[in-house]
This record gives sequence, structure tokens and C-alpha cells, in this order.
Amino acid sequence: MPSYEGRVEELLKFKIQRYPFKDTHLFKTLEKALKWIAPLHLPDPADESFKPEYCKTFHDITRFAHEKAMTEMFGIGTVHDVKDSWTIPLSAGIPIYAHMMAIDGGVKNNTKKASPEDNL
Repeated sequence: MPSYEGRVEELLKFKIQRYPFKDTHLFKTLEKALKWIAPLHLPDPADESFKPEYCKTFHDITRFAHEKAMTEMFGIGTVHDVKDSWTIPLSAGIPIYAHMMAIDGGVKNNTKKASPEDNL
């Protein structure tokens, strides 16, 4: 009587591949490209190397552009002199220092400090 060793070699050729995509040319190409896309080398905006010349990947470029946009958008009252300008301090009921831009009459007149309700 034959003994069972835990494997039937004749059936292994019918084994379902778990990740058939990994063996494709497309997967291997994407895997090579990923090193230029995903790694982040600029995690800390306070770091001395947080400069465009240190961007090595698309993730770095996106991170740098996003951080600079946020700094510009939310730092307008601290970086620029906003007295007598087209911005109004925003009082939103949360701990954030931000200014609302009064574009094309979009804020109620004579408002010294704007709330979200003052936006027309």
C-alpha cells in the first residue's frame, strides 16, 4: 500500500499562482519606476535640506510644493504685512491664525475680523 507524504506531485502542476501579475513585464517595469516615484527624502520642512534641489522623486516634488503652498496660504499674516491689504483676519472658532482673502467683494463690508458666515 503506497504511503502519503503530504504532497501529490502530479497535482502541483495545477496549483493556482497567487500573484500572477508579479511575473509580468508590466509589473517589473512598474517596480523599477517606483524608486523614482514613491520614496520620500524631504519629510521635515524645518530641515536645512528642505530645498527644491534635494527633490529626488515625484513624492519629494509633491511634498515640497504642498508644503510651500500651505506656508504661503496660511502664513500670509505672519510673512507679509497685511495691514491695509485685501485680507481679513479669520475668526473660525478653532486655534488657527489665518486670513481670508477678500476677492471681488466676497466678504461683508467693514468687517474687522471675519467669520465663515461673513463670506458672501
